[in-house]
Amino acid sequence: MSETTDPSGQRAKQWQKRAIVFAFIFAITWGLPAFFNWIFLGATLYCYFLSLLHRPRAQAERPQYKRAERQQPHQTATERSQVLAKRIVIAIVATVFGIFFLLFLIGLFVGDDESYTLDTVPDEFQEKLQKNPNDIEALTQIGNSYFEDFQYDSALAYYDRVLAINARSSAVLYNKGLIYYNQQQYDESIVWLKKCLEAEPTYADALLIMGHNYYDRQRHDEAFSWYTKAYEAGIENAFLSHVLAYLHDNKGNTGRAIALYREALKLDSSRTEIYSRLVEIDPSNAMLYKRLEQQSAQ
Repeated sequence: MSETTDPSGQRAKQWQKRAIVFAFIFAITWGLPAFFNWIFLGATLYCYFLSLLHRPRAQAERPQYKRAERQQPHQTATERSQVLAKRIVIAIVATVFGIFFLLFLIGLFVGDDESYTLDTVPDEFQEKLQKNPNDIEALTQIGNSYFEDFQYDSALAYYDRVLAINARSSAVLYNKGLIYYNQQQYDESIVWLKKCLEAEPTYADALLIMGHNYYDRQRHDEAFSWYTKAYEAGIENAFLSHVLAYLHDNKGNTGRAIALYREALKLDSSRTEIYSRLVEIDPSNAMLYKRLEQQSAQ
């Protein structure tokens, strides 16, 4: 009897070959960062799993004396469709399983923020923390180091350790609010900034970020209130003067808007778009603004 090609066996061999290729890549890239090792290891295991899935099943020998009426009839089109659908479902399930398995492996490496390696932290703070695990200065500075390195989860963990010792540390409360603002978690940011302001009502930077939390979401009336408080608390920067001028302008407070627009230009002469608006709301000085705009463009 002539031998027929088993498509299932061919697929199993193809996946075996892919598993071997990924295993080889895994071996030769061992010196790369662990992130790549996890990816290639996961791909190897995934391909090996699919090779097992497609491996042909051994069938028991059928007795030769079976009568004709006991033999299985040829599959109908409907039965073939059902078999094909079953295989497609198995392939989809296997693919989804493989993707989740890869994400799990990657998560083991990428998501492990609780290891808190201190390689980027100055030795003095490491030594302080070793001597006294509740040293607030050391905990705060280590949290700040992670903050500056954009490792927000680790920074928050150290800030929480500070707050467990001193729940009214305004600097740490502010930093937590700033982290959540950077992550666009505005409501959470507002919670921590309000706690900061409860501890220190004149914390000017907290007032400013409170304004940002509302302004970024187009809640201009609330933003205006907080920006005004930040300005009165002594914050002096071009953005604050500019945004307050814009908000006053929208409210029809033209005189105050003009003064703040001019102040913003003194603090940052590159904000040349302000001149066009000043020409419109202060036409008596339009020639001056146009000349200044031309000079700044040169």
